[in-house]
Amino acid sequence: MSSPPPTTSTILANYYAYESSLPLTPPSSSPTYLNTGAFGVPYPSSFLLNTHLIQLGYEQPMVYHRSLVPELLKRSKKSACEYLKISNPESLNFVCSVSSAIFRVLENFKWMDTSVVITSDCVYHSIKDCLSYLVTSKKIRWIQITTNYNTNTDEIYEKFEKEIRRNDKVDMVLFDHVSSKPSILFPAKRICSLCKTMKIPTLVDGAHVPGSLPSSLIDIDDVGACFYVLTFHKWCHTIRSAGGLVVNKDLLRDINKIDLFYLTRIIPNSSSTATPANSVYYLESSQPGYLTDYITRGIYDESTRSYENFILLTPCLLRVVATEDAFQKEVKVFREEVFRIWKEGFNMNDLEVKVFGGVTTDFDVALPMVSLLLPTERLLTAFPGEDVNSIKKLLTPKLWEEYGIEVPVFVWKEERLAVRISYGGPNVVQGVEMLVAAVNKMC
Repeated sequence: MSSPPPTTSTILANYYAYESSLPLTPPSSSPTYLNTGAFGVPYPSSFLLNTHLIQLGYEQPMVYHRSLVPELLKRSKKSACEYLKISNPESLNFVCSVSSAIFRVLENFKWMDTSVVITSDCVYHSIKDCLSYLVTSKKIRWIQITTNYNTNTDEIYEKFEKEIRRNDKVDMVLFDHVSSKPSILFPAKRICSLCKTMKIPTLVDGAHVPGSLPSSLIDIDDVGACFYVLTFHKWCHTIRSAGGLVVNKDLLRDINKIDLFYLTRIIPNSSSTATPANSVYYLESSQPGYLTDYITRGIYDESTRSYENFILLTPCLLRVVATEDAFQKEVKVFREEVFRIWKEGFNMNDLEVKVFGGVTTDFDVALPMVSLLLPTERLLTAFPGEDVNSIKKLLTPKLWEEYGIEVPVFVWKEERLAVRISYGGPNVVQGVEMLVAAVNKMC
């Protein structure tokens, strides 16, 4: 007679035992891969756990999706809220795509043709695409704050304040907490506090915050944004894609703006009656959609959803916190080494090399991404007949195909070529040396 199948509690205990048995090996890095900030580098254990969870889902699909996943996601949400300092777990929604989450917020706003949106000029390209669409379709007015070379947090705040105060139709202020290209830490709390006094909704893109900043500087409640989006796969070493959308409906009520959003009330149990105690507001277009968190509310659809990337959050965040002091020390060394190599390799002065770097010192933190100007004049000479935008399109494939180097190239202010280099481990310094040699060879 065959033995009875394991109980749900036994399967869960076995998973926890397997998870805790895996070594905390740091992620591997390639000297030619300088693009960690875009996709992240998962822990080796993340791959193993992901495979283990997928196998469980195939072996016991009903038990896995109906019993194990809700329990494991509950643990993930608790870990994420503790790490991010979110006091109301109901405000955090797991999302597979941060861009989709941002689009959901923007598309669910009741725009008028008098609406004004204020952003910086550093916002992510997909946000620019969405706002360009709204300018055309909803006739909104979009104001971009200019971010100067060698900017600082006071200057950034003053520019936002100036535009906010001189426009009486501002319906949304949207900005990065940590911008990507160039890599700048924005005064998020100060801007959100100003907007709260002016009763203006805020949307903060914090995709690069988890894992890149020390946990002592991460406090989503304290930032005070109406909407805050973030990712875990970039710097917390989980597997793509794993993100979050924080909806602060209490703040939206406080500033009398909750009625400007198409929010819908989701009832945890379909047989119950909606009351303030058991209902939660979500963006209307997100259902049934991408909100992984819905599985904990009784919505069951295992054939089209994958939860493994979010289940990995607890072990990944534990390791991120345990190693963050060492990581900050490594990043500070990395930044200084990169600045030195750039200065010597391209014969630049300190001001040219650290043109995007000064703002980070305001918070005594070293961002694991650094944006650096390329020798644009030399490249324009080396590619006669081309402008900075066409050279940018040429450089990315050329660096990969001829030198095996992957790095994001961008154009700053329509006048200077630049790259963003991310810290993915000690080998990255060698990769920077290879990059400088490759660019010098092209010139």
